Amino acid sequence: MFTQVRSNIRRISASNTAGRAVMKVVYVVLESQYQSALTAAASAINEQPGGLAVELSGYLIEELRDPDNYADFCRDVAQADIFLASLIFIEDLADKVVQAVTPQRDRLKAAVVFPSMPEVMRLNKLGSFSMAQLGQSKSAIAGFMKKRKQAGGASFQDAMLKLLNTLPTVLKYLPVEKAQDARAFMLSFQYWLGGSPDNLRNFLRLFRSGQGCRDGAAQPGGGRPGRVPRRGHLAPPGPGVVRGPRGLPDVVWQPSGPRRRSRQRSSGGPGAPAQPPGHRG
Repeated sequence: MFTQVRSNIRRISASNTAGRAVMKVVYVVLESQYQSALTAAASAINEQPGGLAVELSGYLIEELRDPDNYADFCRDVAQADIFLASLIFIEDLADKVVQAVTPQRDRLKAAVVFPSMPEVMRLNKLGSFSMAQLGQSKSAIAGFMKKRKQAGGASFQDAMLKLLNTLPTVLKYLPVEKAQDARAFMLSFQYWLGGSPDNLRNFLRLFRSGQGCRDGAAQPGGGRPGRVPRRGHLAPPGPGVVRGPRGLPDVVWQPSGPRRRSRQRSSGGPGAPAQPPGHRG
């Protein structure tokens, strides 16, 4: 077994749902890096006042090899409002996902799948935006999927990004409703790629409509997707990843760890970079 972790430890629910619409979300992903951010995002929505509460159930794709986990997954999907998936490229497990979700697809408010095998991508449904006919008709997207069917995950995702970058030029030729939902799908992908709790909180809010996620209509999530620099300097005592030395905190390293130094003792000013262990200045 790849993992022995039961998925029920990643179930999030609101403690108070009085007067709130409960949106049930089930996700399955390749790796665990999104799980903590999704958990934080759902918890933040539940803790804040408002008309929306989130019930979240999460799975790693390899966990579906376990019969009990797969039974839980099927049961959760049958009760879900929203289904999410990303980077599902293991063929036998992709088949399991399709078998579980396909009977529920029409009932789901939305099904959003990011770069995965074509049969999983066909589950996509967001308002009037659908990929159900993907690969079954002559179109630019169908040709793209056919060519990429055998491609690896990383190259497929890069190619998918390039495809999404070309969609704005196509949207102006679509009916207004379809263009809005296609744009919402693109926005949801940008939130997902951001990967931070703030981005994923807005990502979840994107699916609400009125008192909930009626008809799968997408509403603005509450802000533009935040971007993380592709390269940066990590300052452990600082706020996170910054773009250059001027963004680093004014600290000195000591055997017991980093400590902020006073401006009077600082030789480099408030924008001076952090000094590494063993530095002699």
